[in-house]
Amino acid sequence: MWPDQAIARENVRRLLFEQAMTAKRLAEQTGIAPSTIYNWLRDSAPENLGRASLAKVGEVFGLTVEQLFYNEPHEQAGAPPQAPEDWREQI
Repeated sequence: MWPDQAIARENVRRLLFEQAMTAKRLAEQTGIAPSTIYNWLRDSAPENLGRASLAKVGEVFGLTVEQLFYNEPHEQAGAPPQAPEDWREQI
C-alpha cells in the first residue's frame, strides 16, 4: 500500500515552481498524460500515481521515488515542504 501522496505532490509543486517548469512540460518529459499530471497536482485524481509514473516524475528532477516522499532538508528543518500560494497559476 502506498503512503499518502500529499507530500510527494507538494514536493513536485515546489520543484515545478522553483524550476519554472509547467505541468505540461513535466507531462511531456515523463510521457504521462497532461490531464493525469494536472489532476494529480490538484489532488482531484481518483487514484494516486503508480510507482512507474512517480519514478518518471522523480527522474525529471533527479530524485528517487523515496526522495519525492521524504524530502530530507525539510524534514531536518522540522517543517513540511510548502507549495507557493500561487502554484496553480504556475501550471
